[in-house]
Amino acid sequence: MRGRDILRCSTLFSFAIALYLCCGLATRATYAAAPAGDAAAQLCPADFINAPLTKDNSTDTRVQVSSDQAQIENDRVTTFSGDVHIQQGNKFLQADQVRYDRDSELFDATGHIIYKDINWRFEGNDASFNLNANTGHIKQAQYTGSTKAQRGDAALIELEGKNRLRMDNASYTTCPRGQEDWLLSAHAITLDNETHQGTAESVSLQFMGVPFLFSPYLRFPIGDQRLSGFLFPGFSSSDRNGTEFSLPFYWNIDPQYDMTINPHLMSKRGWMLESEFRYLGQTSNGTLNVNKLPNDKIYGTSRQRIDWTHQDRPDAGWSTSVSYASVSDPEYINDFSTTLAASSITHLDRRGGITYNAPNYLFDVLAQDYQAITGAAAYKRLPQLTFSSRVTGKDNSLNYDINSELVRFDHLDQNVIVGDRLRLNPYISYPWRGTSGYFIPKLSVYSINYNLNNLTPPYVDKTPGVTVPVYSVDTGLIFEREISIGETHLVHTIEPRLFYLYAPYKDQSQLPLFDTGVTTFNDLTMFAENRFSGGDRIGDANQLATAISSHLYNSTTGFEHAALTFGELFYYHDRQVLLPDQTASSQTHSSLFSSITVSPTAQWRIRGNIQWSPSDNHIEIGNASMQYRPESHSIFNLDYRYQRNELRTYGGSMAWRLNPRWQLLGSHRYDVENKHKLENILGVQYDSCCWALKLVGVERFNTVTSTINDPFYEQAIYLSLELKGLSNFGQHGDITTLLKDGIYGYPP
Repeated sequence: MRGRDILRCSTLFSFAIALYLCCGLATRATYAAAPAGDAAAQLCPADFINAPLTKDNSTDTRVQVSSDQAQIENDRVTTFSGDVHIQQGNKFLQADQVRYDRDSELFDATGHIIYKDINWRFEGNDASFNLNANTGHIKQAQYTGSTKAQRGDAALIELEGKNRLRMDNASYTTCPRGQEDWLLSAHAITLDNETHQGTAESVSLQFMGVPFLFSPYLRFPIGDQRLSGFLFPGFSSSDRNGTEFSLPFYWNIDPQYDMTINPHLMSKRGWMLESEFRYLGQTSNGTLNVNKLPNDKIYGTSRQRIDWTHQDRPDAGWSTSVSYASVSDPEYINDFSTTLAASSITHLDRRGGITYNAPNYLFDVLAQDYQAITGAAAYKRLPQLTFSSRVTGKDNSLNYDINSELVRFDHLDQNVIVGDRLRLNPYISYPWRGTSGYFIPKLSVYSINYNLNNLTPPYVDKTPGVTVPVYSVDTGLIFEREISIGETHLVHTIEPRLFYLYAPYKDQSQLPLFDTGVTTFNDLTMFAENRFSGGDRIGDANQLATAISSHLYNSTTGFEHAALTFGELFYYHDRQVLLPDQTASSQTHSSLFSSITVSPTAQWRIRGNIQWSPSDNHIEIGNASMQYRPESHSIFNLDYRYQRNELRTYGGSMAWRLNPRWQLLGSHRYDVENKHKLENILGVQYDSCCWALKLVGVERFNTVTSTINDPFYEQAIYLSLELKGLSNFGQHGDITTLLKDGIYGYPP
């Protein structure tokens, strides 16, 4: 991060505080003061988080009065004095003196006055209440909310019925008294719990004594109710887009529909209009996002992105889904993504499906297409029909079921092979299971048949097919014993496992390749019936998978302290079914696979796995990670990834609470194989009792514009100011997404 970026961020913040609004204010999420369990809550006074005020006893209409003295002036007026307490249901009034008029039912109070109900607590020096009508007023009042750290002052508070409250010359904050770091002031505030809306007139908002927002009129939701209006602005700065400023508007169209419209200014590119439409039906829901940049000053043309997701459950067992994504150009993802993972997307998925889930079977219809961002275009499924039975599934009895698929593969390129594929996979098994082990023989048949078009050499058969029987036996034992280390009682298990697989060789060279690849060898795929993913190949096999695993559990809590697995495949015949880019392998055994997970305490978690090739004494794949989480608000990660001749990266990340006020955020990833940084994140968060400030800088390797000799790094700075109990300013959502992607386990 460079010094000019910090200066740019300061300039950006100064620009944002000049915002002037004169429409409704809205939020789609509410932000409360830090809960008592949060580290930042230590910054608040111990009794600052308000507790519920009175019990809800609204059905009790009796008026109960106690005082040191009572004077009956006439048959309708009584004056109570000296520590007066009056209660009716969930309403409570305390004062030095109260004059009660039976005809008007008014309680006129003077002295030190406290009035509270289940929602509010008021203090003042002059008040009048009609408890039966839920009306009254209190002058020179201080108020607090019932369950949050809400408080403020008002020259006059008027109760206008059970659900309506008006305050004149009022203020609002969630900060402790005498520490008003942020304060909202208004000429008048009206809260209506029946309509769930609030209004404010002549509003100003100040932070650290500096006014930075003014509006002659605001509307806002009370509680979780939605209300149309402006959300708080966002701002950031980056090399890629320049200074960025956004001012989203939330439109509460209907209880089942809403929309957020966000004008987004990028100084280097221009104005982008971002919109999000959400809908909710009785059985369905969905979201439509449309981003439009009419004229990108850097790219030189209009750009846009569309994302649509939809889910529906119209009836028992039935479900439908739609997922559609589209961008105007291949560089869009890289230019407007905020995380390293998002910028690495190679294809955008477009699919629609219908599923029927019955007790004994599952039927699915899928139509799927892709937009290629990088690399070659993928095959479309137009459509894919799958059927899987679930007739049986019991231990110690005969099981028989079938999996099937019929799919039409199409392609944008009219010169490549396309066609239909039918796959049938019936199978029977008889699983014997006991407390000390299991033995599962299984016989499967895989049948693949095609109807092809656009045949080109070497494919000459229009209707090729193959049928392969597959036999397997899966067996294992479980040895268990109890041990003690000090005063800790543990359960130690040793679990050997054997998996024999036999599938005869069948020539499949005339079968096309629509969706098939080789699976990655690991502790799961070594026990699979087919070494290929997808549906175009059935691997020949005569092999034995051997593995042994061991686990160490706390016998009282069930917490797993350690897990260790070793595994290896032994081949009794050369593998002859190959993909076009594969060469035949005559190895008699696979790489040796091992994995380990160690958690000596709940705070530590260490993981690692290695695939070692005994034939050439090399590590093929190796991954290692460590996580330390000493308490709920601090986390530290280290990781290393290795794949021979292809990948070698290391990284570290943390979200570390230095003290209740300060948290340090950071992530570093480096590509050792290609000798360049992948991503750096450095940030800091400051918390007080009632506000938080987060500043994050990012440096990211640009895979599109970089070359081997000239790597290009993009830099960006994000700032978020959260006023707890009100809302936040800045790129709060972008920062959260960035940190979740860059720091494993965030937020801690």
